Amino acid sequence: MAKIKNTSYKHVENHIINHVRLFDSNGDGYDMTEVFQVLVLNESIINGFMNGYLLFTDTQNVIDSLELYGDDILQVDFTSRDQNYEIISDGIRKEFKISNYSRYPDQQNPKRWVVRLELISTSEYNDDKYKICRSFTNTSNSRFVNYCLDLLEYQDDRNIEETIHSKDFIVPNISPLQSINMFNKFSQSKENSSSDYYFFENKDGINYITSASMINSEPVAKLVKKPTTDVTDYNVIIGYERSKGYDIPDQYRFGGYGMKVVSSDMLNKTYYHELFDMNEIKSETGYLNTSLYPEPKEQHYSHVQFYPNNGYYETIRKSQAGHLAPYRTINRTLLTARMANLTIAGNVEIKSGSVIDITVPDANKSVSINESGKAVVFAITHTLTRKRYTQDIKIASDSVKL
Repeated sequence: MAKIKNTSYKHVENHIINHVRLFDSNGDGYDMTEVFQVLVLNESIINGFMNGYLLFTDTQNVIDSLELYGDDILQVDFTSRDQNYEIISDGIRKEFKISNYSRYPDQQNPKRWVVRLELISTSEYNDDKYKICRSFTNTSNSRFVNYCLDLLEYQDDRNIEETIHSKDFIVPNISPLQSINMFNKFSQSKENSSSDYYFFENKDGINYITSASMINSEPVAKLVKKPTTDVTDYNVIIGYERSKGYDIPDQYRFGGYGMKVVSSDMLNKTYYHELFDMNEIKSETGYLNTSLYPEPKEQHYSHVQFYPNNGYYETIRKSQAGHLAPYRTINRTLLTARMANLTIAGNVEIKSGSVIDITVPDANKSVSINESGKAVVFAITHTLTRKRYTQDIKIASDSVKL
């Protein structure tokens, strides 16, 4: 069985590939550990299940010798080393369905094919097989999410944050993933009363958790940006760019700096207006860092959500702990107030939904207040070759470290 164990003073070359295996619909397999060129895996807190692709040059006529009919599987198992060059035991072990493949002539040798296999989660593949058309009685949203994952035959670990308010409802002939997305906006956490739920898969399994849980978790890594590009040290930021510093009009437009809810009462022929203050809501969920920057001088409440039936709003959108829609809107919008992209040597302990603490220097080689501090890992792209493993990470933060 092929296995690649890399050890180097360069941490981008410190990873172990246990196996990369391809299986066709008949169960016939091909070990691609020593022949694949690039494996790319994506995880994001807003994109549901993981996906990716694999590239290899087909020198062994794999595509034509195996019976690839759309029910094929790729298994991957790899990990990285820590700062002491010890192997991290909890690596990335995933199984993907091959949803599609393409091939084109190799530029160096036109007689050979370069093949690209498109990878999706087995559960996402199963989503198109099912439609839910039934009623549920006294069921919480967290219990319903587990029901959907059972339908999708999800096998990995589940991190489901329990919700409150069990209720009766009908699912109108839609897929499990569509059902989760539909009921997501009505969920409220039993643990912290937050209503800002995210459904996503990372290397540890599936998550159905709130932004409050992510924000209040401890950092899994401390990353440092040095004045020069350095690929030798552990947890050093190789590349860094601030993609979004702040956008005040954007925060006003989408409700980060406060919002208004308007609902109508047809019986009394009147409208109800309620204003929701950003500071009041964030005082309950907390910030990643010590200070919101820039602090808005005033809240215009220019973002408005309208509900044509006040009774519907009162019973469905409002709970004993607050208003679901405003809490969700303000927290979700503020989380993406500040975003950045960075590249590091692969570290499997960093996953989407976790918190990292970054230190970036300013022009005077002091710590940059605007660029440093804690941030949520919004998305990760794992790029693996037989010789290198890097992570391109998108981070998001609602505040700065003063």
